[in-house]
Amino acid sequence: MNQSSNGPFIPATTQLPELTLKAIIIAIILATLLAAANVYLALKIGATISASIPASVLAISILKFFKRSNILECNIIQTAASAGEGVAAAVSFILPAMIVLQVWNEFSFFESTIVTLLGGLLGVLFSIPLRRILLNMPVLAFPEGTAIGNVLISSAQKGAHLKNLIYGGLVGSLVSLSQTGLKIIADSIQLWRFTAGSVFGVGVGFSPAMLAAGYIIGVEVGITLLVGIIIGWFIVLPLIALHVGIDTKLPAYGAAMKLWSDYLRFVGVGNMLVAGVWTLISLLKPVLIGLRNSLKLVSKNIDADEPVLVPRTEKDISIFWVLTCSIIFGIMIYIFLAHLILELRITHSLFYLLVVTTCTVLYILIVGFMLAVICGYFTGLVGATNNPLSGILILALLLITLMYQGFFGDVANPKYIFSIIILAATIVVTIAAIANENLQDLKAGKMVGATPWKQQVMLGVGVIVASLVISPVLNLLFHAYGIAGVFPRPGMDKTQMLAAPQASIMAAVVKGVFTHQLNWNMILIGCGIAVFIIITDELLKRKNYRLPALAVGLGIYLPPEVTSPIIIGGVVNYIIKRSLKKYDAATSAASMQRGVLLACGMVAGSALMGVILAIPFVIIGSSDALMVVSPAFAPYAAILGTIVFLALCLWFYKICIPKKTKS
Repeated sequence: MNQSSNGPFIPATTQLPELTLKAIIIAIILATLLAAANVYLALKIGATISASIPASVLAISILKFFKRSNILECNIIQTAASAGEGVAAAVSFILPAMIVLQVWNEFSFFESTIVTLLGGLLGVLFSIPLRRILLNMPVLAFPEGTAIGNVLISSAQKGAHLKNLIYGGLVGSLVSLSQTGLKIIADSIQLWRFTAGSVFGVGVGFSPAMLAAGYIIGVEVGITLLVGIIIGWFIVLPLIALHVGIDTKLPAYGAAMKLWSDYLRFVGVGNMLVAGVWTLISLLKPVLIGLRNSLKLVSKNIDADEPVLVPRTEKDISIFWVLTCSIIFGIMIYIFLAHLILELRITHSLFYLLVVTTCTVLYILIVGFMLAVICGYFTGLVGATNNPLSGILILALLLITLMYQGFFGDVANPKYIFSIIILAATIVVTIAAIANENLQDLKAGKMVGATPWKQQVMLGVGVIVASLVISPVLNLLFHAYGIAGVFPRPGMDKTQMLAAPQASIMAAVVKGVFTHQLNWNMILIGCGIAVFIIITDELLKRKNYRLPALAVGLGIYLPPEVTSPIIIGGVVNYIIKRSLKKYDAATSAASMQRGVLLACGMVAGSALMGVILAIPFVIIGSSDALMVVSPAFAPYAAILGTIVFLALCLWFYKICIPKKTKS
């Protein structure tokens, strides 16, 4: 049972228990806990934590108490847990917009559960035909999926190559605790200043997880992200500041982030819109070929006397069931939406009801699949944590809002129309989010030798669990703290309110389209940038270089403190590879593997610490719950953060470069 570069850790010919009762029970418990934690984080800070790696580590620890357990059971547990987290992230980013827009007084259990369940299960189905295509694309490294696979394999090897993984995990968790919890080390520095009536600068992030992810990804993607930063933050943002003016009462960084929130992020959305369509066109042929081959395989199994044998490690849920279940779920969505439109009395015309409902269902199925492809591509490129889900969400919401604005035009009270838009968009974004998590987990499964159809079943289990948990948790938090300025009762402490930044933006987008206040100029500028990048990429292809437009859009959309450590990690990878050229191939490969294991441990430790820290944050109701220094310590924290980050980069180099032996 040894992993090779050409095969999984557990060969296809080996049969081990996977869908065991203990694995299913543990998976359900972890999916519940991690989904609930991420609902809080999404409402509090507008971000969530990828649960796959923490779930892997927890699964390994829990299964040690059982006499019989194996790596495939660990993989099954983390698969279901990550599905729960993915659903929680998607729903918590958009569904609270129903509260912000004052459509709901509290979260409806029935409607919340239905849209979450149908969207999540469709996401599982849509990711099935994408597995063989995206997982085999050389440009997609799936950094977090690779980290999960290495964590599981190293634990199964009972010590072989485990030292670097453990060291990376311990250091990653300690640094993350010091940054996010204790606040004694800064997680970024902001180098911004007002210049000539504009604002100029950059943020540099010190996240150990992002540094490690950058090392796994490599320098090519890092360069593309850097191009996005240069275009978006060094060129477009200062020009926007000159054009619209800046609020000099704010600090320079605050003014820059306000411009990003109001303008630049929509440039990134426009870029990703065009780049996403182009990526879909590029992937259309392999997707269709994959679907055709799957259908041929089903046909051969039906017609042949002896079924076509597929290796265990390549057995997906049958494409027949994928298509059948997709149609059934589509019909269920149709009935749900038609009932809702009738109940809300949005239209009294039966014909119009049928047209609106049919177009909405087609939008959900078609756009949902398109966004599943885009999210899957992003996951392979930069990992699930850095996947710009909120940008994808804005795209989905923008498209359906424009469609409904076309249907109903300007109405005096569009509140009930907002309700249909938000619920339909929730289904679409849940599809994209779960496909995002699924492909990461299926990458890990491919490394360890899991059976894909069993993973896909457990992804469905994770979706079902999260669907039942999310609405009660949202209601609990809403009644405890209030959300985005909306309070369930008078006299509540406004300082403890959950800001729900993502949901507030989504509410603003929907309202902006109907009130004609959405900034289309920024979206069109982003579209123009994407066209330029696509043309450049096509020219560079001839010289074997690439500049993927989606990755450039990511660099524009995300703040530099998020993407900069990824870029630096890629540069560290490049420097180490250059330094290893003087060694033989075997030595170089072993050295790079040490670095990969160190990086995987660092990603795992940092992510696990993020989930652990969510517990006191939820209990105390503040992300400053464990802070041990005063705000006056900030300059020293920045210095410490810089030193620690540089030390991490040097550590990678020291670990990877072989020590000189005395002659």
